[in-house]
Amino acid sequence: GELLLEWQGLAEELDIMIVAGYAELDPSGTVFNSAVIVDATGVLAHYRKVHLWDFENELFTAGEELPPVIDTKFGRIGLLICYDLEFPEWVRTLALRGTELLCAPVNWPLYPRPEGERPTEVVKVQASASVNRMAIAACDRSGEDRGQLWVGGSTIVDADGYPLALAKLGAPGSCPAALNIND
Repeated sequence: GELLLEWQGLAEELDIMIVAGYAELDPSGTVFNSAVIVDATGVLAHYRKVHLWDFENELFTAGEELPPVIDTKFGRIGLLICYDLEFPEWVRTLALRGTELLCAPVNWPLYPRPEGERPTEVVKVQASASVNRMAIAACDRSGEDRGQLWVGGSTIVDADGYPLALAKLGAPGSCPAALNIND
């Protein structure tokens, strides 16, 4: 569709790959929580979220396919969406198929946590990376939308589970700026 063509054009213009999630309406009228990997040539991988969270099943239909793993100029990239990361066996399927970098668009709702603690979602990403010996990049929503606050916990962790980059968790409603761990 139009959105994917726009992403393809942007990928070509900037010589990048784009991993992004979107609400997909398929030709039968079914709506999926989907994600793609796009480069200048078009869609390289497509995935429909299998593990729907909370009331998502009222809006979306669950996907039925294993998450994709593709060979790229950057290495073997796997693709999951948000709550799929909570299922160790699902993440493991990607590791067993040689994933070097797992990319996951996520929407992590902000819930209370002890002062100074990282969001549990970020900790789980670190653990999954370490256990499965692959880097993970999770790109999280931030700010507020229709009364829901979001963690803003975007992070990239290496295969040992150590953060290479993470978002500064700002005040509710703010858009965090990227923080390089080495800074």
